[in-house]
Amino acid sequence: MSDVPPFATKLVAYDEINKEAFMSLHVGHFTGLSMNDSTSFLDRKFYLSLMMLEKPVYQVGGYYFTTNLVMLGKASSDGSVAAKLRASISDHFLVKANAVLRFDPCVLTGLVTFDHMGLRHRAQLQLGSKGVLGATYVHRCTPSLSLGTEFVCSNLAHDPAVGFALRFEDDKTVATAKGSSTGSLLITYLHKVSKKVFLATDFVYNIFSKDVKASVGCDYMFDQCRVIGRIDSDGVACASLEEGVNSGLKFLVSASWDQSRGLWKVVNFSSADEFE
Repeated sequence: MSDVPPFATKLVAYDEINKEAFMSLHVGHFTGLSMNDSTSFLDRKFYLSLMMLEKPVYQVGGYYFTTNLVMLGKASSDGSVAAKLRASISDHFLVKANAVLRFDPCVLTGLVTFDHMGLRHRAQLQLGSKGVLGATYVHRCTPSLSLGTEFVCSNLAHDPAVGFALRFEDDKTVATAKGSSTGSLLITYLHKVSKKVFLATDFVYNIFSKDVKASVGCDYMFDQCRVIGRIDSDGVACASLEEGVNSGLKFLVSASWDQSRGLWKVVNFSSADEFE
């Protein structure tokens, strides 16, 4: 039996139903040298950051955060400006918004999410640019079993999409299934061997294209580092080691092998201070 009392854990959102398996199967890869200096605190609620990415691209960001409000803004040398907001209106209602403005060509994209969380349900409404409208609902049927549904439409899609989801969770396993009217089916399973070791697998299938893919992986977390390994049905094996050197510096080593590309290994130094 689980030590968690009934309905005591926070109900996950529809988009995060399979987040545990995704994190354990998501092997970090080198994307280019990046550096982020976020030590310029002007006060306890506001600080500035300077980031250098590959190409090279430079970013200047500002962060403002309180108990109920987090705001982030970034301006990049490639001609884009991005902003994020997360506001807790109450213990059960949350508003999230993000927007990106590009000047060449001039394109503005944005998305606003209204999130209502109850003891046995979680509902989200999303309004975005280009006529994007999305609605999700997750209901906790038992302390271990949750069911969810999704509706998405936009001006770019000919037909709206309808999805369903199932999540079973106890103190040792997390099993999920997600399907959509677009024909996609995703099944994941994660087993908690211990507090630091996780075994995960996923299965992806599309009934229209008949594409099938599966993968298995292992996730091991030490005190200051994390090791992830994965192999999939395409014959690609990959692994990564991520270690926190200090509060702002991370060290990443990743390797991947398949029949066409062979073996490669790279190193990346980076730091991250963004919010979801």
